[in-house]
Amino acid sequence: MKLVYTTLQSNIEIESGIFNSVIVENQNYYYQLVRDLKLQMDGKEGGWILSNNDKPLVVSKNIELFTDYFDINCNHKTIITKQIQNRIVYEDFKEYNNDRLQRLWKYAQLSGLKEFSL
Repeated sequence: MKLVYTTLQSNIEIESGIFNSVIVENQNYYYQLVRDLKLQMDGKEGGWILSNNDKPLVVSKNIELFTDYFDINCNHKTIITKQIQNRIVYEDFKEYNNDRLQRLWKYAQLSGLKEFSL
């Protein structure tokens, strides 16, 4: 699958079991990207194009948008269904989140933070 934004210079290749991340340094552009994706998740128009084998797909039916990694309901029916369909094992997801938390903790320590709580 490919995910493309009208003004983004490169495509995002989506593969089962792979978590993609995009770094956007411009806050206004980041807001525009997320806002458009959220609008399309709600069935409205936006600048994102999702395709599989060059055939367009409906964004709202094929993408889950996580905006808060610390508040993900892993028991949400659509998430479970998509995990099963794509053979994504919960342990892989948990390992990914643990890796992100460890990186966040290391960054916090390097920044001089002595205590860290969730």
